[in-house]
Amino acid sequence: RDFHLAFSPERVDPGNAVYGVANTPKIVGGYTPACAAVAESFYRKFVDTVVLAKGTREAEMAKLLENTYRHVNIALVNEMSVFCHELGIDLWDAIACAATKPFGFQPFFPGPGVGGHCIPIDPNYLSYKVRTLGYSFRFVELAQEINTNMPRYVVHRAQELLNNRGMALRGARIMLLGLTYKADVADLADRQQLLQHRLVADVVVRRQG
Repeated sequence: RDFHLAFSPERVDPGNAVYGVANTPKIVGGYTPACAAVAESFYRKFVDTVVLAKGTREAEMAKLLENTYRHVNIALVNEMSVFCHELGIDLWDAIACAATKPFGFQPFFPGPGVGGHCIPIDPNYLSYKVRTLGYSFRFVELAQEINTNMPRYVVHRAQELLNNRGMALRGARIMLLGLTYKADVADLADRQQLLQHRLVADVVVRRQG
């Protein structure tokens, strides 16, 4: 009764030298049209573009859609990286070639799971909510399964490389590079799962040996 309520999802991209708070479009959803108007007026003071959502729920769903989109597509290239390795195909080269298409394609890249504050977490909240309706959000659950298995796959690949050199995984000295969830950012958000993974721990504990 005595305040205006609105929701505006976070869209910060750490380390991005091009897009910051001011020039990244800001989504705002108000509980009422009056709430939306006040929130829009506030954000227009320091953001170039304000996008009005129908309401608070639509504003939050926009954020969940953005994160789920990335989560699912990262899982796609992670799964492709496994069978491309077995087929002798350089997936990174294939992605670079596909990225030359000026429309209808956005490159995603494989890695040891998914890191960051949002992508590996928010879609699962949405999946939980969908289950209260009596069915599953199959895309998210499959993506989570694929991405969660990637640390084990990375260790398996490391073990193969060591075996090819006549070395055992136990006692090996291994350097881990690129452990942060994105380049040139010191944030280890959600990368602790890699360090806590049983097999990865066997490697990481000896990285300073």
